[in-house]
This record gives sequence, C-alpha cells and structure tokens, in this order.
Amino acid sequence: MEAARGVWGLLLLLAVGTGARILFTKEPSSQDALHGRSAMLRCEVAEPSDVAVQWLHNGLPVQDSERRFQEGSSLQFTAVDRQQDAGAFQCVATSRLTGEEARTANASFNIKCESERRARGLGLPAAFPCRGTPALLESPLPRACAAAWPLRPAPQGPPLGTAGPRESSPQS
Repeated sequence: MEAARGVWGLLLLLAVGTGARILFTKEPSSQDALHGRSAMLRCEVAEPSDVAVQWLHNGLPVQDSERRFQEGSSLQFTAVDRQQDAGAFQCVATSRLTGEEARTANASFNIKCESERRARGLGLPAAFPCRGTPALLESPLPRACAAAWPLRPAPQGPPLGTAGPRESSPQS
C-alpha cells in the first residue's frame, strides 16, 4: 500500500510538473549600440533552476568567445561588431524536466559608430562608416566648419610673389 501511494505521488508530481509553462520575466529587446563598445541582451525565466537557456544568432547557436559570451542567462558583448553582430538574436529556454521549449521574440542591435555619434552632436549627417574603412581618414569637420563660419576677406595688396610698387632707397 505504501509503495502504491509513492507511485501515485510520483505520477501526480510529474503531471503537475508537465503543466508548468516557461515564463520569461525579462526578454531581450532591440537597442542602439556603439561599434566596439560593450552591450548586453537580457533574458530571464521565472524558474531558472529547471531551465536551460541558449542564445541563437540568425537561427544558429551562439558560440562563446572572448568578445561575445553567455553570462548566466544573458548574452554579454565586450565589443559589439557591426558585421559579426548584425542580424537577429533570440533567447531559447528549455525545461530540463519536460523538454518544453519557449522562445523570445527576436532582438537586434542598431550598431552606430563613434563618428556617427559625434556627427549627430554637431548637427551633421550621420552616414559615416565604422573604423577600418578608408572613408574615415577624410574628416567631414573642416567642410562643415567652412560652411558654417564666414570666410575672412582676403588681405588687400598685391598677391604674394608678384612685383608691386616699391619705394626706392637712395643709393649712397
């Protein structure tokens, strides 16, 4: 009789356990990030002890590296990269007890460059490539300054390098 009660208790526990749904308490959201700077995508579940969390990038599992790695259930970036981190990230939670899986909505980075941030602060167009591209060697600042400030008038007199009227000095 005691053994039967133990079996029924175990079956009841399994039945209740399978009814538990994975509940996200924090989901990742799309965000602005600066190229080369740190960022984090957060993902948390209500019962983390019974849930395994994995991250997907464009549908493929994220492999931990020094630059991008899973920390707890969140995804940490030490240096966001405009090319390597483009696309959709998704948090996938799987119950260790039942195998049930839940997925968050996709989140992505709007990756900006430091030069874009500076340009916006100066009221300039923010269409600059990130570092490592040749276009960054040419700064937009001098043209913007020249357009914004009036030019000084040219000095009066003959142009340099031309002969103009001279006073002759008496010869001794």
